[in-house]
Amino acid sequence: MLQVLVIDTGSGPHFTRVLRDDGYSVTCEPIAAANGRISAVEPDIIVVDLINGVDFQRFNTTVLQNVESQRVIYLLLVTPGDLAAVGSSSYTGDFMIIPAGTFPTEELLARVRRIVRTRISHKASEAIAIDGLVIDQEAYEVRADGELVELTYQEFLLLTFLTANRGKAYSRQQLLDRVWGFNYFGGTRTVDIHVRRIRAKLGPRYNRYIQTVRQVGYKFVGEVRA
Repeated sequence: MLQVLVIDTGSGPHFTRVLRDDGYSVTCEPIAAANGRISAVEPDIIVVDLINGVDFQRFNTTVLQNVESQRVIYLLLVTPGDLAAVGSSSYTGDFMIIPAGTFPTEELLARVRRIVRTRISHKASEAIAIDGLVIDQEAYEVRADGELVELTYQEFLLLTFLTANRGKAYSRQQLLDRVWGFNYFGGTRTVDIHVRRIRAKLGPRYNRYIQTVRQVGYKFVGEVRA
């Protein structure tokens, strides 16, 4: 499951609650503990709350300098006054401008979902194997007992997302948001159709790993080794 770390300077609990309500695994830590928690949690996404007077240049120098080695994508929440500091720094991640006194929930979720889709496409350099089922995220290939399984691109993304988040049930709407994208306006029936097609292509030995959770949606089960 993708891990989100919220570095808190005052508004962190609000953003933590928003992300948890959307189904993410979230840890919220004070800014003083940022360095240690990045190493301990090894998050995929870090939401850095800098909207309560934290000096960006100092934070960038002391905390963000090792971002590449950590392979972490930072989403900075900054005020308009921080724009010059962000622009003149070596920081290359995403950032949001937060007007004073506002909490742009949907914008935050849209940014995080975009990062999630990027991580799905680029996170793993090795194949994931479940018995004789192999998902190669670099080659965009799935093989069952050595035979190539012909999946469409969207089917591959859906299977990869469920595999990467194995054991966690997602509603159809959550899968639409995470895999198809926040701006996708098709109905949730699309998810059912894609799951049915994936199951048919995987065959009876492997389609059992994608389970239907009644009144919820779907989840991937089974022991996975990387």
